[in-house]
Amino acid sequence: MHLPEVPIMSPLRLGGLLFVVASLCPLFSDAAEKLNVLLIVSDDLNVRLGCYGDEHARTPNIDRLAARGVRFDRAYCQNPLCNPSRASFLTGLRTDTLRIYENDTHFREIVPDVVTLPQTFQRNGYTTVRVGKLFHYNVPASIGTDGFDDLPSWHRTVNPRGRDKDDEDRIFTVTPEAKGAARFGGSLSWLAADGTDAEQTDGMIADAAATLLHELKDGPFFLGVGFFRPHTPYVAPKPWFALHPLNHLPTPRAPEGWLATVPAAARDHRKPQEDHLTDDIRQHAIQAYYASVSFMDAQLGRVLDALDREGLTSKTIVVFISDHGYQLGEHELWQKRSLYEWSLRVPLIVSVPGNAANGSVAKSPVELVDLHATLAELCGLPAPQTEGTSLAKLVRHPEQSLGLPAFSQIARTDNAIPRERKMDQVVYHGHTIRTDRYRYIEWDGGEKGAELYDELADPEELKNLVNDPAHAATVAMLKQQLAKQFPHRRPHQLPHPRGFVKLFDGQSVENWIRRGGTAAYRVENGLLIGRTAEGSKNTFLCPPRDYGDFELEFDVLCDPELNSGVQIRSHEYAEDTPQPSMPKRIRSAGEVYGYQCEIADRSKGTAGNFWDEARWTKWWAEPSVAGKDAYRDGEWNRYRIVAQGDRIRSWVNGVPVADFRDSLDASGFLGFQVHGIKAGTGPYEVRWRDIRIRELKPGEVVR
Repeated sequence: MHLPEVPIMSPLRLGGLLFVVASLCPLFSDAAEKLNVLLIVSDDLNVRLGCYGDEHARTPNIDRLAARGVRFDRAYCQNPLCNPSRASFLTGLRTDTLRIYENDTHFREIVPDVVTLPQTFQRNGYTTVRVGKLFHYNVPASIGTDGFDDLPSWHRTVNPRGRDKDDEDRIFTVTPEAKGAARFGGSLSWLAADGTDAEQTDGMIADAAATLLHELKDGPFFLGVGFFRPHTPYVAPKPWFALHPLNHLPTPRAPEGWLATVPAAARDHRKPQEDHLTDDIRQHAIQAYYASVSFMDAQLGRVLDALDREGLTSKTIVVFISDHGYQLGEHELWQKRSLYEWSLRVPLIVSVPGNAANGSVAKSPVELVDLHATLAELCGLPAPQTEGTSLAKLVRHPEQSLGLPAFSQIARTDNAIPRERKMDQVVYHGHTIRTDRYRYIEWDGGEKGAELYDELADPEELKNLVNDPAHAATVAMLKQQLAKQFPHRRPHQLPHPRGFVKLFDGQSVENWIRRGGTAAYRVENGLLIGRTAEGSKNTFLCPPRDYGDFELEFDVLCDPELNSGVQIRSHEYAEDTPQPSMPKRIRSAGEVYGYQCEIADRSKGTAGNFWDEARWTKWWAEPSVAGKDAYRDGEWNRYRIVAQGDRIRSWVNGVPVADFRDSLDASGFLGFQVHGIKAGTGPYEVRWRDIRIRELKPGEVVR
């Protein structure tokens, strides 16, 4: 099967990009023979593993992989959330470059031409195949589907679905009242399952991987194997629970009063469930986590056995990672999204055939974003631009150091906002730098507080030293390094990822032109507010220049008694002019005409459609039931308009509404309307915010 080739990443003006020019032969094999790659990714796995020193873990297969590879003791993800982390290590780009801060935006919306890690191998003659979760999936909702996968990265994909997906009504959850993804995937939940390993999704993934290794053994191949465990719900067959007796497991707790020593932002993502956890629930949750880790380890072992059985061990680089760390009560936090060690530190094992350093441990801080450059160099392939550093030197000489810190970040977003706005509606960011000795954290560029931990003296990160005068010089040094790595540390400082510019900056509409009627406009609390004038005809506030092909986005909140609209490619009559449509009437000089995207409550059923204002006085598109249902009365609504050539389209809250073609106007001004009202009515208001526009290039594809 051959998929269309995706263009190589176009040159981006991104600070700190590294262009990796690998040697043109593999580092550990004959140049005539390409090494295969087996990338195994676990979901929500921290370093509670035997080879990382956890005495409670039962992970013999990950441990044996570590014994025949190089184990990186201080590897860190760039973002402790699934989609941002996976997008980062599978492209080699950092979170701010991708502008992926949550689980609802696909990276190709921002960097459509980026070359992913599997695509680098695809372009060099490798067959690339995925089984299970590599790119983001909502768990358990997306099990058995392609999820948020990147199909151009693969020649073939396999999506097993086991009984764990079908046994959801038997799963215990701490939040039974929750709906949808929050009930299982977002909450502490588990099941000691009936049946065998092979009936579970991860068991099926191991079976599929073994079959694929047989089919692909003539190589070269890049096989991605993504296990879903130990992501919640923690599901594993009952014997794996029995392997971890309740009274033999730790129950981490922060010292009383510790939460008061850190900024509120550090615990801002805590979920309501965490305030109602009994000691019994804590113990059972930890048991279930360890059980699902052991179950996943056994499935990984079956994949390694298949590699040995097919005679591929001496021809295949094996890499094992997790997408991010995980907390089980440390700092009184559970799951992910913190900037502490347990949430950011991940297992990373690289096993290269013939490497004399196999069985060693690398202590240098490294990052998951390094993976793309590393595998390209190990296999002797030219790599595209990335923001990682090749770890090939450490694979060969793990006793050495890169001399670089690790950087990570997390965004705090408003969970109430609609999906289509999450990408750029970050409330604030947290950023951290991890050196050999220290971790320094800033929240909202320091405006919401900072933290400093001495990892040698305080590996549990319980003593915040940021205000200790003895560490003032360390804070100053790390603060400077963090600012250099993250120059845009506050949301409003980040450039928009897709080239949008703000039409309205939330402060002024100076130089905008009022046309038509006498309605008043003002700027207040970052909003552009239009207020009706009794007896006035339609009024339009217009930016000072014309636009032709563009993508326009804005939020609008309109009083239900009023309807409104936004003119595009519009004009005004130079003199009194007969209207071309029936009924015949004279349009006055200065009156605005052209395409108007309608803003109206659900009862009218016209939201997002286009009215031909003061000209043909008709609707350009058929009525849209989807658009009517998408509009939310009395709430903020997100509009998107794309005008390109003779085609004009609109979306309301992410739902497609109008799509029509007309060649009357190729360009013209924009106008934000306050509708005219009759005498004795009103006043009413319409409010806009986050108005931005992106001019389109000739031939640009806009979805």
